Amino acid sequence: MGNAFKLALVLSAYACAACIGLAFVYNVTAPAIAQAAEKEVFAAFAEFFPEADSFTDVSDRVSSSNSKIVFDRVFRADRDGRFLGLLIQATGATYKTSTLLSAFSPDGKMIRFKVSSTTDTAGLGTKIGESPFSDQFAGKSLSDNFEVGKDIQAISGATISSRGAADILRTSAKAAASYFDGGAL
Repeated sequence: MGNAFKLALVLSAYACAACIGLAFVYNVTAPAIAQAAEKEVFAAFAEFFPEADSFTDVSDRVSSSNSKIVFDRVFRADRDGRFLGLLIQATGATYKTSTLLSAFSPDGKMIRFKVSSTTDTAGLGTKIGESPFSDQFAGKSLSDNFEVGKDIQAISGATISSRGAADILRTSAKAAASYFDGGAL
């Protein structure tokens, strides 16, 4: 019984030391990891607005009109103080769940979108980020319906994903239009 108690005490000491070590490493590396993640996000933003010299978080001034679609981040792109456009990262239901990053120009048009992440079926629902489906949105007016079967052609075999992506993009377009109409330029 005495050996079992000693062993438990030694194992507890090792576990505590390991926890303290992990906490120390986490506290040291967390800022660098967060900074690298932020750089990755801004690199994705630069794909949409390569001429931008700044991206300003305006998430507090843009909201989703659909309770099932969450705006994770909203940024405005500027160059030398001149407004270039709006970026909205939104998550919502597709077949499962997808996060889309979409860009809008101040002239009331969608520039394009990119799939940030998706849990949809590989090779089927994941096609929402591929041509020809994604090409349908470039240049669309923010006042368009973004409705599958009307002004958007669904992906064969992935209608639910197509509708979900169109819903996310429609909600984002309405929010962008509201931002533009609000004189936030």
